[in-house]
This record gives sequence, C-alpha cells and structure tokens, in this order.
Amino acid sequence: MPISCAVGNFYLEILWPLEPAPVGEFASRQYLEVLDVELLEGRYFDATDVEDGLQTVIISKSMADFYWPDESALGKRLKRGTYTDPTHAWWTVVGVVADVRSVPTAEPPHRFYRSVDQQDLARNFSDMRLSVRTTSEP
Repeated sequence: MPISCAVGNFYLEILWPLEPAPVGEFASRQYLEVLDVELLEGRYFDATDVEDGLQTVIISKSMADFYWPDESALGKRLKRGTYTDPTHAWWTVVGVVADVRSVPTAEPPHRFYRSVDQQDLARNFSDMRLSVRTTSEP
C-alpha cells in the first residue's frame, strides 16, 4: 500500500547545511511506482531496505543535478541532524527519480524519499497519507 510522510532537514557528507532545503517524505516500496514517478538511475526501494540494514534514500533529478552536477549521485551520502550527531545514520543514495511538482506553476522542489521499512513507525510518524491509483475515475 503506497504511503508517504514528511521528513525534517538533513546534511550532505561534503556540503552542509543544505540551501535550499529539500522536501522529504517517507514512502512505501511501491509509492513512487504507483504514482508513476520515473526511475532515472539506480533503483526503487525494495525488500533489502530494512531498519537494521544500509540506510537508503532516493532523490529527485533536480536535487541530484544541483548538489552533484556533472556526476552521478548514486552512492553519495546524506545525514539528518548535525554532521557529528551519532543518533542519526548516514543515508546512501540508491536511486534518482524524475521531479514531482507540488504546484503546477512552480519549479519542482529538491525532493528526497526515505523507505518506511527503515523507520520505527510509532516513533516517527504523526502525519500519514495514502495514495491510490485507479484505472478509472475514483
């Protein structure tokens, strides 16, 4: 079932704090595919993205192009909280997806997605959204 939720600010391993601040969401494995967000590089979330595994993140093309111009963002690392804060893990970029516009007339924000399978749901979520894709008018 595709779900998503807002996420706080974070830092790049080599450039922090980030300006402009990106928009973050927690998302289920199928979320980006159900919304038909095109995968441009790497992979979508899968069964290997678990809470005690490598912490992963998928970012938008505009974010990848802005922070890593002229190179692949795959394998780059991001961190929420302060650079030296041991309570937050580094996130590794495993995918780059097409930009998603929240407002049709505005430039798409730099966006990142984290897997809900890597989160303690009771601790981290106060706002959840359900997205449904149909083949006919809902």
